[in-house]
Amino acid sequence: MKNLKKPHKKLGKTIDYDHSQNNIDKVKPYKSIRMKIFGAFLISVFLIVILGTVSYNKFSSSIIKSSETSTMNSLDFMGEYLSIVFETQKSSARDFVLNRSLIDYYAGKYNDSVSDRIAAERTIVDSIVQIQLTSKYIVEAYITGDKGTWISTMGKVSSTYNDIAEVNSIKSFIDSGLDEGWIGRHDDLYEVVDTNVFKIPRDLGLAYIRYFYNTNGEKLGLVMIDISKSFIEETIEKNELPDGSIVGFVALDGNEIIIGSENDEFKFSDLGIQFSERDEDGHIKGLEYIDYSGQEYLFVYSGIDESGSTVFAMIPKSEIISTANVVKQTTGTLATIAAIISIACAMFISKGISGSIFKVNGILQNVAGGDLTGRIEFKSEDEFKYLGRAINMMLDSMSALIRKAGTVSGGVAESAGEFNSKSENIVESAHGINEVVKDIEEGINDQAEQASNCTIQMSELGEQISQTYMNTEMIETLVKNTQDMANYSMDIIKTLSETSEITNTMTQTVVSDIQNLDKDLKSIAEIVNTINNIAEQTKLLSLNASIEAARAGHAGRGFEVVAQEIRKLANSSSVSANEINTIASEIQKQTSITVNNAVTAETSIYKQRDALGESVKAYQSINSNVDELADKFTQILSSVRIMENKKNITLDSMSNITATLEETASASTEMKRTVERQLELAHMLKESAEELGMNAEGLSDNIKIFTVS
Repeated sequence: MKNLKKPHKKLGKTIDYDHSQNNIDKVKPYKSIRMKIFGAFLISVFLIVILGTVSYNKFSSSIIKSSETSTMNSLDFMGEYLSIVFETQKSSARDFVLNRSLIDYYAGKYNDSVSDRIAAERTIVDSIVQIQLTSKYIVEAYITGDKGTWISTMGKVSSTYNDIAEVNSIKSFIDSGLDEGWIGRHDDLYEVVDTNVFKIPRDLGLAYIRYFYNTNGEKLGLVMIDISKSFIEETIEKNELPDGSIVGFVALDGNEIIIGSENDEFKFSDLGIQFSERDEDGHIKGLEYIDYSGQEYLFVYSGIDESGSTVFAMIPKSEIISTANVVKQTTGTLATIAAIISIACAMFISKGISGSIFKVNGILQNVAGGDLTGRIEFKSEDEFKYLGRAINMMLDSMSALIRKAGTVSGGVAESAGEFNSKSENIVESAHGINEVVKDIEEGINDQAEQASNCTIQMSELGEQISQTYMNTEMIETLVKNTQDMANYSMDIIKTLSETSEITNTMTQTVVSDIQNLDKDLKSIAEIVNTINNIAEQTKLLSLNASIEAARAGHAGRGFEVVAQEIRKLANSSSVSANEINTIASEIQKQTSITVNNAVTAETSIYKQRDALGESVKAYQSINSNVDELADKFTQILSSVRIMENKKNITLDSMSNITATLEETASASTEMKRTVERQLELAHMLKESAEELGMNAEGLSDNIKIFTVS
């Protein structure tokens, strides 16, 4: 009986609850659910920023590379055009120095006859004027020699050859030992001429200078042709470069023509850059980035082989990447909007979760204090609704249990008095009870063993249910991740589709440009045929001149020389025309191949676009299936949660049953021994009855702590 006293004494103690451990407000902010939700949403914003940064860098590099290539090509075309013009003027000068009147005049053959001398000068002036009139690029053309005066389109000048030869710009050419060459502005030349007759050209850009000879190869004088500065400016100004660009032309002797600079004192020579880079063919060509006036520029240059001059362009890098900056700004705006939306969503979701948790915690704190009247009501249709229902069911069960315990405690108190009065009758029944107790002990021991086995099996089942619950949660997470990856893949495929459309447009533009080039090549072929016809006519003219010279005998020797030169020129023109025709044909063939390749590429791009469309449809189907799978897993997870709760209740019940059976088995064994000694311990039954009354009163006091509806 001593072992039975200890549990009864515990019933007399009042239960004391510590509410301080249930205060949810003490959760650290960085460990709260709200902060975790914020972090999850901000990860997507961070990925958007990374995507925008990578897109900006790639797009910026592509824009810069394209600008470098297009600018270099533009300068190459401009240089080739100027080179053709300069070569044309050289040809005019070569033709001019073959003029018989020119050679005879500066050889001194007309010095004895004033009329012949005047006639020769008039013929020379007419020839120079003809050169100027037939070319819009020529500002002035003039000629001078040892045995003649300075002659130009404006007439004669009194300055002598020796006067001109001492001018720095001319002297540098004479000292070079070259037969022909190019010089820049030569204003110092006009300081030694009679400006009353010869007006200094204001539109002076570049000059071609060369010697001319008699039939014996002796130098007679110099011929100079001035190229228009405005022509050069118009040529370099035609390049459609971004705002703020600077384009320039630098002659071999350093003279500069600058277009586009807001600084009137800008000089290329102040940049300290050397045209040192060359391409595979040895032509001057290069590009680099430089700083000028606190701004970074793309500096591109290309040499003009014919004159030794160089054209260059300076383009602000800020203008080149202005299009890429739009991508940068758009990415920043989208990232900001995404961040605002993510924070708003996170606040809304976390507020709902936190509010539900606060509501549950408040009810549970009241329960811990003994108030079982509270109930939880959730308007949402999520997991919290089922949690609220489970808590309400628990509170209902606890209320019913307390009510029953109150009723039982009153009955126990009444029974305690009766038990005290009837304890004497127990002695009489002890012998019969002893036999019955033996049977009860055997049954109870068997029940305890069966209950223990059932508890073990139920515990194993509970572990399997818990593992199923954990696996279901993991699968739900994987399904959500799969949804995110499917959506991300669809975005990438859409981006690829847009890029494919851009590439298709560019391919069509390339095909159109190549076809236009093919038309130009056909025009070149027609021009070459015309040149060949002219060459053939020139050959016939040369042949006729040779025949006439032969008839003239000794007097026609000079005419024979002219005929030979004309024949050489015609042969050279024919050869050059054939070479141009061959090159044009090769270019035309390559152009046809390129057009075919471009068309093939365009077809491939169309196929790629169709394939991307099919991929988008496939990903949409995958996304739909994954959404449906996610809904199913949500339902499964809810069912598993219910099983988890039921499992815990069942385990608690089985544990209580097992503990009760073990206590009953122990009590039955003790009862057996007690029955055997009940005659000696009858007076102790009375004490136990009194103690039972005290315990009943303690139980009643503890029950009064709880408030039930």
